[in-house]
Amino acid sequence: MDSLSVRLLLAVAMAGLALPARAVAQVDGPLQGVVTLTARDIGIDRGEEAKHVGGRLLFFLARYHAGDDLAWADPAFYDGDWEIASPGLRSDILPRQGWPGVGWFRIRLIVDESLRDRDIGFAFTHAGALEAWLDGRMVYRSGSVGSAPDTETPYLDRDPVTLPVEPGREYLLALRYSNFVSGGFRSDWTFAGPGLYWGDRTTMMRHRAFARFNQGAFSAFFLAFALLFGLLYGLYRSERLFLYLAVSQGLTVPYVLIGGQIPFLHAPGLVMPLADLSFTFAVLALLAELMVVYAFFHPARPRQFYLVALAGIAAALAIMLRLDHVVYFLAFVVVVSLEMLRVVILALWRRRRWAWIVAVGVVPGIVIEFWDLFEKTGLLSAPWTDTPFSPALISMVFFSCAFSAYVGVRFAEAHRGLVELEAARRLQLSMLPEKVPEHPLVELAASMQTATEVGGDYYDFDLEADGTLTIVVGDATGHGTKAGVLVTATKSLWSAFSSDSDLEQVVHRSSDAIRRMGLPKLYMALALARLRGHTLELVGAGLPPALVHRAATGEVEEVPLKGMPLGGPGQVPYRKQVVELLPGDAVLFMTDGFLERFSRGGEMLGYDRVAPEFAAVASSTPEGIIAHLMARCDEWGAGRAPDDDVTFVALRVKGVPASPA
Repeated sequence: MDSLSVRLLLAVAMAGLALPARAVAQVDGPLQGVVTLTARDIGIDRGEEAKHVGGRLLFFLARYHAGDDLAWADPAFYDGDWEIASPGLRSDILPRQGWPGVGWFRIRLIVDESLRDRDIGFAFTHAGALEAWLDGRMVYRSGSVGSAPDTETPYLDRDPVTLPVEPGREYLLALRYSNFVSGGFRSDWTFAGPGLYWGDRTTMMRHRAFARFNQGAFSAFFLAFALLFGLLYGLYRSERLFLYLAVSQGLTVPYVLIGGQIPFLHAPGLVMPLADLSFTFAVLALLAELMVVYAFFHPARPRQFYLVALAGIAAALAIMLRLDHVVYFLAFVVVVSLEMLRVVILALWRRRRWAWIVAVGVVPGIVIEFWDLFEKTGLLSAPWTDTPFSPALISMVFFSCAFSAYVGVRFAEAHRGLVELEAARRLQLSMLPEKVPEHPLVELAASMQTATEVGGDYYDFDLEADGTLTIVVGDATGHGTKAGVLVTATKSLWSAFSSDSDLEQVVHRSSDAIRRMGLPKLYMALALARLRGHTLELVGAGLPPALVHRAATGEVEEVPLKGMPLGGPGQVPYRKQVVELLPGDAVLFMTDGFLERFSRGGEMLGYDRVAPEFAAVASSTPEGIIAHLMARCDEWGAGRAPDDDVTFVALRVKGVPASPA
């Protein structure tokens, strides 16, 4: 993306962005004001017309005279005393005579025999009004040349034209040009004067059509990525990387649209304002791209970012104030590129995860950018010189595709994680009993609603031949596969110790076994209950209180289940509690997923609401009790998926008819 900035800069430099293709200044005998056109200059003699997608700049210096006189179009007119000057009319290299607003440029063209039977096209570029005279005859006109601002009509006809030239002859090409206000004379490599490109006319026309296609295609390409990353940020607000990617791609869209529109403008006065706007978007896009690279490797922006941002502000101000801003902008591009390269190389050196993806997206663009810049200064020869694709856009595509590949890898990992979570969920559910046992004295029911992640809730039963019923309800800390491992371990321990007559010893031995497993920061809150006749013994290890509803009084008693969760440090004593149950009494065990259910407003359901909810339906069947509480849980959460597993085990002593739920 940053390479596009350099491409736009250099395109503006080449005679006001007449064509988006690369233009090479040819200076054959400039001091004599003579230029020879040969097939070798544009590769025609080698059958390489298709490689030269644009035109070649015909001349850079010409004979100049200020003022206006139609006699100067005559090829016989003597111009030997005219000044040799650049037609570019840049403010820092204006002719010695100055520029009064209208003047003539003359140059002698020699057409080589190698161009015979070739359709040679010429494309003019300028920022005012232009007439081209060939051997004293006007062959091209764009706008109306005037002697004052009120008589000038600026207009730019950018389509290549065919001039009536024949091989083996010499011609006098005279350019009558006026520019009073629309040129925006500046000293930042931009030109207000006339320029002339030439080449194979068919190829030049094909390139203009291809340039228009590029503008739409690449704009749609980057807009699609901007929308994609924007949508991802909307779904994953904690991922700032998606936000910066969306911003960088979004800023590239107007950058490409504006820069691509300039070669098709017919109003010369709009060229420089739009070019300035393109530079401004370039600065913002470069800063956003740097933010992308920082967000990938740094949780917080490093301090050097603010120095780079200050450089960007300076470049933006230079653009807005119409200063000599190319130097500022180039310096900013170099600073940003080197900073990104530093971050990427450091990440590769430290073997940061996925650093190679960032390198693929950033390094080729930087290499292309600097190579392209050096090629323009004549230090290197770029392999993409005559390709129809801008190296800037190629480097931008590298950046977009590399980071989209990273997003794809991230989602592939997420999908693999979901598969693992689903497997852990199935494992967790397989730990539960297929059905509750039938008991002669009590009715039983149990239910567990898993969270979106795999949790660690667990319940189980053991019914002995003498009618002794043992119930276990557990809640492992954390989520995912580690919690599933802890549930599996608890299931195994339960199978081994469930017949032990001393509940305190069962809890102690289970806690010691889990502690020896060495599972870091994983614990199991537990409630262990044993029913013999109408006597219920309970031992707690950090689970919420058990609730006992007395049918005779309608009151709800809380039985604390305090204690260190299984696997906790040290030898903590566990205390057994005994509750006598009467016919019609109901008991409820629950995990904290119900108590800690949050509403959309962030309010927790809490302990205070549990007892009244239980009392309202305690005379129902255990299934009815659980169904009511589950419905209340969903209502409180307003239909959102639970934040944690919600588990209930309910029992009711037989002997008093149950009322409907």
